[in-house]
Amino acid sequence: MKFGKVRTPTMPLSDIKIKNLKADEKPYKVSDFEGLFILIKVSGSKSWRFKYRVDGKEKLLVIGDYPAHSLANARKARDAAKALLAQGIDPNEAKQEEKRIREAAKGETFKKLGDAFLSKQRIEGKSKATLDKTEYHLKLANQDFGNKPIKVMSVNRVGKASLNPFMANIVSPHHQEQPYAHRFQPSARRTDRCRFQSTT
Repeated sequence: MKFGKVRTPTMPLSDIKIKNLKADEKPYKVSDFEGLFILIKVSGSKSWRFKYRVDGKEKLLVIGDYPAHSLANARKARDAAKALLAQGIDPNEAKQEEKRIREAAKGETFKKLGDAFLSKQRIEGKSKATLDKTEYHLKLANQDFGNKPIKVMSVNRVGKASLNPFMANIVSPHHQEQPYAHRFQPSARRTDRCRFQSTT
């Protein structure tokens, strides 16, 4: 996509300035600061982008459209992306990983994870009494919410319904949402040799 002239304000953007930005014959960018800018399309729609570099190569992170994503939210997204860069993580790769996790979570139900939990106990050589207890409480819990997606489950609800707090351990690791900057740290791309930076 070819852009018109980049318009760099002398002061940070404000909501009033953004609302007054009008469409032109070509898409154009208006910079905020530290790599964040808003793209004004020919149609008049406005989209937030964050420009940064990885291994000397310029990249763009699409944050989202304005006003669904406010100026304050766009700046928070930029800061979160910068935090990832400081850890050697490419924000675009983290975004793709987040999407992959969301898609995978759609098929995760309590029953599916409960069956896996019971299989794990068998592999670990738990006693028959422990296995029987787990199987009994799983059967009770599955009657209430076995087919419910794990992401909408309440840890407390599982513990109370099953009358056994340890059953909540099935839900807890999958239910808790982690901050964006930490959630993808283990699997996202990282390097100690490359320097990452935002560009203006």
